[in-house]
Amino acid sequence: MRPMKHTLTLLNFQIARLRWPGMLGMVLIVLALLVDVTQIKPLEAALEAAGQRPAPQARTTRLSTLKQPAAAPYPDLEKLFAVAEQVDINLSQGQYRLENLADGSRRLHIDLPIQADYPSARHFLAQALSEMPDLSLAHLQLSRERIDDAVLSVHMQFILTLKKG
Repeated sequence: MRPMKHTLTLLNFQIARLRWPGMLGMVLIVLALLVDVTQIKPLEAALEAAGQRPAPQARTTRLSTLKQPAAAPYPDLEKLFAVAEQVDINLSQGQYRLENLADGSRRLHIDLPIQADYPSARHFLAQALSEMPDLSLAHLQLSRERIDDAVLSVHMQFILTLKKG
C-alpha cells in the first residue's frame, strides 16, 4: 500500500507543476484522442465497409543529402548536376524530398543553396530549365551580405516530375 500512496503523491506533485497551461494541454490531448476514437475511426470503418476509401494523402520520403552527381538515384537529377558542373557551380549541399502522389506519379522536391555570382546563377537556372522540361522553379531567393559583394547567396527550390516506373 505504501508504494501506491507514494506514486499518487508523485503524480499529484507533477500535475500541480503543470499549472494551467499544462493542464489545458493535457485536456486538449485527451479531447483529440476522444474525437479520434469516437468520431473519426467509426467514419473510416463505415467508409471502408461501404467499399469507399478516402483519397490517400501524398506520402513523402526523405532522401539523404546528395554530395556528388554519382550518388544521384535518378538520371534526371544527374542532368541537373551536369548543368551545374558546366556553369562551374558547386552543388555540394541540398535537400531532396520524394513525394508519391495518389495517381502513382512522383515529384522530387529539390532545395539547393548555392554561392555564385549573378551571371553564373542566372545561366545555371536558365540552362537547367531549358534542358529539363520536367523541372519547374518553385522558389528563388537572392541575397548578399553587402551591396558591393560579387558573390550572392542563392536559394533555389525546384520540383522535378519523375516518369512513372
